This record gives sequence, C-alpha cells and structure tokens, in this order.
Amino acid sequence: MKTTHRTRWTHIAALCGPFAAVALTRFVLQPAPSAAHAGQPPVSAPHELPKSLSALKATQAQATEEIRTLQRASARSPMDHASAYATPDAPTPSHTDPFDGLSLRSVVGNAQGGLATINGRVYRPGDTIPPGLVLVSIDARSATVEVRAADGSTRTIARTRKK
Repeated sequence: MKTTHRTRWTHIAALCGPFAAVALTRFVLQPAPSAAHAGQPPVSAPHELPKSLSALKATQAQATEEIRTLQRASARSPMDHASAYATPDAPTPSHTDPFDGLSLRSVVGNAQGGLATINGRVYRPGDTIPPGLVLVSIDARSATVEVRAADGSTRTIARTRKK
C-alpha cells in the first residue's frame, strides 16, 4: 500500500472512528425492554382522587379531602408571579444627563493621540460614543478624556477604578 493511501485511510479512520465508537457504545449500553411490561401502555398518574375513602385510613382520608378542597379552590401556579413585579408607571425625568453611565477604564496614548476604554469599548479621538457623544481628546498623563454632547456641552471624565 502506498504512503498516500495509508495516510488517506488514517485520516478517514481519525474522522469516523469517534462517531463509530459513540454509536457502538449507545447500542451496547441501551437498556433492554422489560418482559414484564412488554405491550402495555405507560403508566400515568391518576387525574382524580379515588371516590371511595372506605379502604383508606383516617389520616389518609383526611389528607384526600384536603387535596380535593385545594383542587376546587383553583390554586394558582407558583410560577405565575408576573403581577408581583408590576410597578406603577414611574415619572420620566424631564432632562437626562447624556454623560451619566460613562465609565472610563483605561487610557493609553501620547502627544499625537491615544486610545481610551469607555464602557468596555475602545475609542480614539473623534469617535462617537453611544448615546451620541463625541470623544474630543484623551490625556494619558492625567488619565482623563474630554467628551462633547450633541448640544455642545463638554465634560472631562476621569478614570474609574474597579471595586
């Protein structure tokens, strides 16, 4: 057998071998069907409690009656809690500061320019920072940046340290 054919078969075996091993393992470890339950439908939980309570002990009968009263009371699902989080409509502020929420994490640069990490993204001077702010300048020595809003107001933001 030539070397190229052997290499080709080695590659094929390397690709198909794991799939064949998994399929064989699933086939070998598959549980056998039980002879006692062959041909019978699967057992499901009863939808109603037994009507006759004579065969039950007194405590069992009392528990059964309590369950029946709970079923009649139409209990709500414990997962149905949407109303627990409903909050009244909060008044919207008339003016929001566009600089709120800006977090300067790092500054790298020199006299010609630099890079700044703001809210987890890297910006350079002239880039637009959501929501509509423009990075004007980066001062690496003082670890600050100057940001301008759409209305022309500017603010200097200093680097914040992680807590």
